[in-house]
Amino acid sequence: MSKDKGDDDLAGRLELDRPANLRLKEGERFIGTYCRLDRGYTAYGESWIAVFADDNGELHGLWLFHAALISQLKKIRPKPGDRIGIKYLGKRTGQSGNAYADYAVASSAEQEFDWSDVPGGDAEGDGWADEPSPF
Repeated sequence: MSKDKGDDDLAGRLELDRPANLRLKEGERFIGTYCRLDRGYTAYGESWIAVFADDNGELHGLWLFHAALISQLKKIRPKPGDRIGIKYLGKRTGQSGNAYADYAVASSAEQEFDWSDVPGGDAEGDGWADEPSPF
């Protein structure tokens, strides 16, 4: 058999530890270091798994089943090495009347925006000078 350049990468991926499932109950939180995204399979099909390491180096896989969790993680766009905190807030009912699983997610990484990204407040004004304040 001939050895391909990518074989070392493949061999390394075969040696990756399988993370333990991370299941948060209402009010529980997890703080750890983001490692990578994996894919897993359920009876319902393929799903993404976010893999984190705790402070002891143990790996935990958080299955990305809930839209609110995915949305929160996409907002912070974690990169390997970022410290991430996740808290399960419980089941909520949205404005549409549909139930959903709610999460809070925070990152120690610097935000990708700053106050210069917020429009308005310049010398020319914001165009609302003649309008009554909505507040």
